[in-house]
Amino acid sequence: MKNYIYLLVLLSALSSCERELQLSNSENGLMVLNGLIDANETIAISLVKSASILEDEPINEITDATVSIFKDGIFMEDLVFMASDDTPINKYYGQGNPEPNGNYSIEVTHPTYGLISATTIIPESPAITNVYCQNTSDGLSDVLQLNFQFTLNDSPETDYYFLRLGAPVYRMENNVVGEFYGFNPIEISEQPVAGEVYLNKGFIFSDESFNDSQLEFSGIGKTLNEPYPFIVISTFPELPVADLFLDTTKVVIRLEKLSYDAYLFYTSHAAYLETWNDDYAEPTLIYNNIDNGLGLFGGINKMEALFDVD
Repeated sequence: MKNYIYLLVLLSALSSCERELQLSNSENGLMVLNGLIDANETIAISLVKSASILEDEPINEITDATVSIFKDGIFMEDLVFMASDDTPINKYYGQGNPEPNGNYSIEVTHPTYGLISATTIIPESPAITNVYCQNTSDGLSDVLQLNFQFTLNDSPETDYYFLRLGAPVYRMENNVVGEFYGFNPIEISEQPVAGEVYLNKGFIFSDESFNDSQLEFSGIGKTLNEPYPFIVISTFPELPVADLFLDTTKVVIRLEKLSYDAYLFYTSHAAYLETWNDDYAEPTLIYNNIDNGLGLFGGINKMEALFDVD
């Protein structure tokens, strides 16, 4: 007889989410892999043990697995587990960055949980040009409102994107603007293509309607009422709003090109977040591409740049 168990998938870079899974009777649970790998960063993944949502269990990290990375079917390296106080969940790290257009596979073996595996591809870097931002704020509050536009130059392949805008936030030290702290999300009120609103007022979309052409992206953006950032330097403590300063003269555009696996995870997670607080909503399945386990192994390639606000 099969058990129908709700499992809590702990993905530290994103958010916690739940997934319904048919499992045979097992006392050990499954490995949950969080492996969103970026062409701009060293390969890093986390592993935890699955847990029933019906039980109040602490995060059970798996620290003694063998984690192997392959590129285009050829062994690259074994990742090394390293503990750190700067991350909520410790990770396994590699030596280098994944390369654009590379096909990457991961195999994780453990004496208790067995073997899990997955594959993904690293997209090419996204490209934008003709960026223009104009401040339209009333000057009566700390909220930044602006008109923005830029051109997205799409490739011939089918592409998937995650767009976020933000305004820089700095620490205030003795009433003087100090170190950079993070970015306050800018909510986009208009989108030129169909898509999904996601974490930190971001926007997920595909190039289905403009493949291999240019898309003129324009709209109206506004920061949140309180300048609390979504991209925070991890070594800084959480600070009250009174100790933060919102810079309205700059805007960061963060555009990620996603693998299809990452796109499916993002969109399914966005659907989950829309109804997570609704007791009467139908359960939402979170996309999973881990063979014999749970989680995500996906590729992204992001560009992030600061632009002046006129």
